[in-house]
Parts: sequence; C-alpha cells; structure tokens
Amino acid sequence: PDAHLVLAGPNDGGLAHASRAVQQVMADTASVTVTGLLTGDTKWSLLASASVFVLPSFSEGLSMAVLEALWFGVPVIMTPQCNFREVQHLPAVVTIAPQRDDLVAALLGLLEEPAAVLRTRGQSGAEFIRRGYTWDAVGAYNTPIPALARSYIDRVRRHLPAQHPPRIPGPGGSPAAASP
Repeated sequence: PDAHLVLAGPNDGGLAHASRAVQQVMADTASVTVTGLLTGDTKWSLLASASVFVLPSFSEGLSMAVLEALWFGVPVIMTPQCNFREVQHLPAVVTIAPQRDDLVAALLGLLEEPAAVLRTRGQSGAEFIRRGYTWDAVGAYNTPIPALARSYIDRVRRHLPAQHPPRIPGPGGSPAAASP
C-alpha cells in the first residue's frame, strides 16, 4: 500500500532503529517521517488524521497513547504489553506479539483495508472509550476513590516511622499531613 508512516514519541534511541527497520521492510511502498515527541495541537491533529496507530511496546502501564488513538476513532495495532486487555476484543484493535514480522503483517493487513472499513473499525474503539473512559464514567464506578486513597495511605502509614506521616496534597495543592 501507498503509505506515509510517522514515527513519533520520545527519542530514547529506539526511533532511529525503528525508522531504519521500517524503511528496510517497506522501502518500495512507504515514506517515513521521524518526529520525536509530539504534544498539544500537533499530536491531536496527527491522531485525528491517522489511518492506523501502532504501539509495539515491550512494557506499558495503562497505555494512554492507545486510549487517545481509540478516542479519535483510529484503529490500533498493539502488543499485550500495552496492558489494555479491556480493548483487545474490539474490531478496532489488532493485538500482536512484539515481533517485527507480526507488526509488518498487521500493518500491511490494515493498510490494505478500504478506508470505510478502517473507519468502522475505529468507530468501535471510539464508542467503547467514550462510553467507559470519561470522567463521568470513571466517577460512576462502584469503588469510591476516597476509600481507596484512605486504604492506600493506611497501608503506607503502617510501613513508615511515626515521625514521618505520609504527605498528601491538601486544598490548593499544598502538602498536608494525612490525618488518621
């Protein structure tokens, strides 16, 4: 497929290696731009215009990058190490092993799909994220966040010497000692 690949993210040395690998594999069919870290309007406009988002991670917490791409309705190729099991069943998500051949096959497979199919896939991700990952949705979960915070502070307090109570932000963001 005729494609323009954008490799974006913090440049910890891996982007140059990834760029060379992509150019070797897709030399005849794709142009590659390496941007480094993108933020703000540049990041959002790139996500909004993307056909596919790829995160071949070896280690993530909850991947905000995957969440953001899905919010924009962009189909995602990700690894299990992105730790976002809740989205792996969606038509918008292709989960691969963190290996070059799997990544190339998944990327070529999605790029060969008609634009309307990609939009439909992406829409399933956008609907899922917008239904379950807004502040209102998170606030509606049955586990009260303040109770979780108190439980965490209590566990930390048990492991700290008495003269060093945990400090948590008080009103206005200034540190305040946690009260028992």
